Amino acid sequence: MIFGLESLLAAAQGIWATIRAIGSAIGAVASRFHVEWSLLFAQMFNFAIVAYVLHRFAFKPLMQAVDERRKKIEESLQKAEEVRRRMAQAETERKAILREAAEKAKSIVELAQSEAENLEERERQRTKSELDALRQREQALIADERESSLLQARSQLKEEAVRLAQKLLKAQVSEDQMVQWTAAVIRSCKAE
Repeated sequence: MIFGLESLLAAAQGIWATIRAIGSAIGAVASRFHVEWSLLFAQMFNFAIVAYVLHRFAFKPLMQAVDERRKKIEESLQKAEEVRRRMAQAETERKAILREAAEKAKSIVELAQSEAENLEERERQRTKSELDALRQREQALIADERESSLLQARSQLKEEAVRLAQKLLKAQVSEDQMVQWTAAVIRSCKAE
């Protein structure tokens, strides 16, 4: 323990010697520049008062104003960043909505085209069916008309043949007259 006090005492004496050396150096400089210590301390005191007054009434309010302005600028920057982020998000949502609307429009157009094609095909089939039915009715009518015409022609031919036979039986005609009458009957049947 004594060893610790002795070293502490030696260190204190070294520090004191250093302070005295610095003081004598300052004293030499002060005497060389003719420094008056009382005036120096008075000026230092006046400077401290001016510095305190400036700090209290000028720098402090100025620094508060600067801090408030800095805070407002930071808030404005944060708000601007938030607005930019929201704008980017809104733009993304807008693009997604437009993409979805385009897809819906495309599907609606495709559905409409499909429906139009189906309707066109149904109408084509219905028209074809109607035309086929009409064709079949017309063919049936034509066949009936032909059959009726043939029956009528046969009936007329039979009647003419009966009349010719009656003429032939009533009058005895030559073979040349029979051929002429027969040709005349056939011509009249063809004409009708």
